[in-house]
Amino acid sequence: MNEYAAAGRAGEIGRAYGLFDCSSPIGAIEADIPLIRELVLTPPEVGLSLTEGDPTHGYRYTLGVAFPSASNRAASSEAVGALNQIYQSPHFRRGEPFVGEIVR
Repeated sequence: MNEYAAAGRAGEIGRAYGLFDCSSPIGAIEADIPLIRELVLTPPEVGLSLTEGDPTHGYRYTLGVAFPSASNRAASSEAVGALNQIYQSPHFRRGEPFVGEIVR
């Protein structure tokens, strides 16, 4: 567990949301989630969920992160790692700008 996880209290769940635009279909990104978890060393207790549509912020996708017994900051750190890896994947063309943000 990283240094930020210690800031969470037992029974609490740190939450963060990675909002981003991407031209790949949701199923293609979802299929890569296990590999992304492995590449960025996502702890097994961290839940990742990808949904389409974000009416509040206007992005195409939302990557939800739930990190038991951790802080929202720790969950945000996991979201950043996952989004960085998605950006480095074939879902983005070389040089294509990344448009997104992390909210917690």
